Amino acid sequence: MMSINYWIKNMFSLKGKKALITGATGGIGQAIAEALAKQGADVVLSGTRAAVLAEVAANIESTYGVKAVAITCSLSDVAAVEGLFAEAETAVGQIDILVNNAGITR
Repeated sequence: MMSINYWIKNMFSLKGKKALITGATGGIGQAIAEALAKQGADVVLSGTRAAVLAEVAANIESTYGVKAVAITCSLSDVAAVEGLFAEAETAVGQIDILVNNAGITR
């Protein structure tokens, strides 16, 4: 009999899928990006801290062997948000998964 870990590993594949994660520089966003990458998804990481995004993207690519793209974007800027999806799709293709993780504090 096969274990549950076998089924999770082999039946829950996101290979070929593209995910956009906002707030990807924080702990939760980064963990979500890594979980999606671990299942084979290419990930687009969005956030406001460019250096952190680049570091997370490089780590995901080297660890999981998927494409990881960092795009700096402030969700409080409407024009930047409108451009985010176009830039993400240019980088990886059609987005299949959207994780709205970013928060704005005042």
